[in-house]
Amino acid sequence: MSPSQRESKCDTRLEMQISHGELIRVEKFPQSFLRRVSKRLINFFFTLLYKPKMGSMGSNSRINLPTWIKGHQSIHIGTNVHIWRCSRITAINARPGEQRITISDECIIHPSVHISAATSVHIGHSVLIAANCYITDHDHLWHNPETPAIQNDHVIAEETRIGDKVWIGEKVVVLKGVTIGANSIVGSGSIVTKSIPPFSVAVGNPARVIRSFDHDSGTWVGAHEDPAGPN
Repeated sequence: MSPSQRESKCDTRLEMQISHGELIRVEKFPQSFLRRVSKRLINFFFTLLYKPKMGSMGSNSRINLPTWIKGHQSIHIGTNVHIWRCSRITAINARPGEQRITISDECIIHPSVHISAATSVHIGHSVLIAANCYITDHDHLWHNPETPAIQNDHVIAEETRIGDKVWIGEKVVVLKGVTIGANSIVGSGSIVTKSIPPFSVAVGNPARVIRSFDHDSGTWVGAHEDPAGPN
């Protein structure tokens, strides 16, 4: 089967699964030659600015200004990563040779995303993070109510991991110690307090799994739904 035939078959299967709305192929916005050249030049100078400071930064990755980054030497960015403007990326207690934040290949991080790590935030490859999200591996030490957070110089940290090919919707909060499994989707506005299995759709506060992908039927099914359908 040719690639075009496989793509057509995939589109047909998708149309069968969509109960509401119309399936529309998204086209890239046209760009003039001057626009493309200017973007390449800007990306080149951004790379010169950031790459020497980072723990590592792969080819063709770009960080749009203004962006607030602290602890560069403990932040590792893969290839073809795009971090949009107004993001805030913080590696606490950063030291050369110690990885606090890993953003793997082919990720897109939209504007105003805040990623903060004291031990480890690991983001897999091909992850899409929508705008205004917060991803962390720590909380402030809160056990003594007489000491306000602003005066407390300790945090409680536990590794947070986001698997490959995950899609995180706008205004999602991912808290410490959470693992979001590969190929999962987290709905807009959700607060992830517990781990999410691979191939799941999770929504809400706290986020809960409402759908899972059934590989046998090739469809997304409800959390308590029989993929074979009613008898």
